[in-house]
Amino acid sequence: MGYQFIIYAIILVIIFIVFPPIIRKQTYKKCMEDLENQDFEKFEKDIDSLASKMSFSAFSRECLRLSEYEAMGNLKKADEQVQFMENMRLNKKQKAILGERGFYVYLSSGKIKKARRMLEMVKEFGTPQQVEPLELSYSILLKKESKHINTCKERYSKLWDGKSPMDSATAMRAGTMEYFLGLQYSYDKDVKNTKHYMNLAKEHLAGTPYIEDINRVLASI
Repeated sequence: MGYQFIIYAIILVIIFIVFPPIIRKQTYKKCMEDLENQDFEKFEKDIDSLASKMSFSAFSRECLRLSEYEAMGNLKKADEQVQFMENMRLNKKQKAILGERGFYVYLSSGKIKKARRMLEMVKEFGTPQQVEPLELSYSILLKKESKHINTCKERYSKLWDGKSPMDSATAMRAGTMEYFLGLQYSYDKDVKNTKHYMNLAKEHLAGTPYIEDINRVLASI
């Protein structure tokens, strides 16, 4: 009887330790496939399923729901979701994550004051590594400042030598720096450098949301 109890106890431990990560992985994969396929009705069912509630914290589920609204391009719903999540009981790490997510929501919609509030949240609860890219984006994209040209050039030179092949992830990072440089030169009315960096960004960021704005800048010069 004693050995049977030990065996049952071991089985229960295995169930509670091994299966939740497997269920979590499968549920997350389903949700990501739903978003990729733009099947938002199925996403809602999966994110509200028992498996999802057992696998993820309430904060993680609401982060996924925020991803749904961003995938839909519904910035109004995304704004409402960020505000809803601000009223949740969050620890410092979660507040920093929400600040990052909210910052990019408001960056997309050009809401400077709200983006700034999210940035301040990350400054208060996050790390310098989380804050720095947000400050750079805020300055260049929302405040339209051109004081980061040297910083962007330095980072860009570490990503690409101008001729070597790049994998897709590196091309994305290099393209982002090219876009940032092109924007700053456009603010300074430097047509030559604007064209140079924006044309490079157009190649490296093909198929991304950046392209629309890159074409807008190139058409305006």
